[in-house]
Amino acid sequence: MTSVLRLWFWEASKLAFVALGMFYAVYVLVTYSNSGPNYRPSLDPDDPIHSFERILLWLGIKIIAAAVTVGRKVFDYLSEPSADVGHWVIGKSPLLERLIVRNRPR
Repeated sequence: MTSVLRLWFWEASKLAFVALGMFYAVYVLVTYSNSGPNYRPSLDPDDPIHSFERILLWLGIKIIAAAVTVGRKVFDYLSEPSADVGHWVIGKSPLLERLIVRNRPR
């Protein structure tokens, strides 16, 4: 009986941890969408719990801002070679296919 209760407690604590992580992720994303990457935490020495919460929120926003910056740079880096490959494929195609691709309505 004790092992069953311990197992249930362990599973419930894992579920609570996952739910807390999802809540934090949504909280960070909503704050990032509202405030942008320039979120400034307001720290209050009389309220250390809320100050710690704001620091964690600021850290999550900085991580998202860094991921967005890296993602944009990777996308920009890969988009130019992708266009070059497209031009190369069209150039190697027969004349009729090139005319069809170039005269396609957009």
